[in-house]
Amino acid sequence: MYCSNCGTKAQGKFCWQCGVPLTAHGHALAPPFDDSAPFDLVAVGRSPEARELVARHAAQAGKRLTGEEFLKAFDKPFSALAGIPISPIATVAQKVNARLGVKTGKERVATIDRPARETFLALLCSLARNGQLVRALHTATDGCVVEAVLPSDMFAFEGTILVTLRRADPGTEVRASTIIPGQLFDWGKSNACLDTLLTDMRNIPVMV
Repeated sequence: MYCSNCGTKAQGKFCWQCGVPLTAHGHALAPPFDDSAPFDLVAVGRSPEARELVARHAAQAGKRLTGEEFLKAFDKPFSALAGIPISPIATVAQKVNARLGVKTGKERVATIDRPARETFLALLCSLARNGQLVRALHTATDGCVVEAVLPSDMFAFEGTILVTLRRADPGTEVRASTIIPGQLFDWGKSNACLDTLLTDMRNIPVMV
């Protein structure tokens, strides 16, 4: 089993390198990349140098205030006014809205002026540094799709980040999007996330 946060080979309930839980719910992949996939990003992602680089960026991910924690902080003053906590209401409302198809999100399409393998590794570093755990990786002959968690915060509930990389020698075509179910607005969260991803994919130094 490999930790999807830092790429370290690990066993048990937690990664010995970064402490992330090793579970079947998106925190671990076994193995994280399909060796039979023809796309050479697989070899890049599994190299010791790549894992060390991603692990260093993962160590920079600080503790963030989640959306649930933010709402719970307002339970006491809100209860004094309305008589019931706001966090259970918000959670139920999100689930109902999600069932009704209510969602928000943004999409960007860009060309990155660096090889696909460098762009891919820079993407992994960006996700690790921002605490956006990888849920799944799908490879193809000319590219890949990375699915990651968009953590909740004071602006929006937890969502999904989808990034498609396609080789376009000498650069890389990128299609990145966010999906946040249960909300109509995310107050700029999706735009900020995608801005960071694209900037990091262009600028994070990598050696492959």
